[in-house]
Amino acid sequence: MYERDGGRCTFVDESGRRCLETGFLELDHVDGYARTRTHAADAMRLLCHAHNQHAAELVYGRGKMEASRAATVTSRQL
Repeated sequence: MYERDGGRCTFVDESGRRCLETGFLELDHVDGYARTRTHAADAMRLLCHAHNQHAAELVYGRGKMEASRAATVTSRQL
């Protein structure tokens, strides 16, 4: 996947510009792992953290992702 995606975030904006980020890349399940339960390479891509969060909001909704992030912060504080 790293080689296929050129070692950088695969996000492309509405103007056709690809994100330049090459650090702190994350694996993104294009259709959401919670929905597909598959780790097939052709259904995954590299995204920077910010674009991975954006993609998750598109798949699961902003409210669900905000609740998930809040739960993570709360569990870290325990």
